[in-house]
Amino acid sequence: MGKPLNGDEAKACGLVNQVAPSDQVEAEAMKAAQAIAALPPEGVAISRRLMKGAPDEIVRRIDEEAEQFKLRLKSPEARKAFEAFLSRKK
Repeated sequence: MGKPLNGDEAKACGLVNQVAPSDQVEAEAMKAAQAIAALPPEGVAISRRLMKGAPDEIVRRIDEEAEQFKLRLKSPEARKAFEAFLSRKK
């Protein structure tokens, strides 16, 4: 409706993930970028592609996301993550 939102309102609406004081914005953005960079690159690329597109494509995208998830479970990245998890000591 064109109403301005402050940071807390934008977070409550789900428009932003985090609110930070202005002197900490760059540091928080760098933390977020590093967290994304640490994720499996192919999985991130697929997620980004799936988020783009018109709203009327949502059911097709959900189906495609499920298919991509099944394929990713068989990827070398997933195997490595599963092996690391299963080899942890209790």
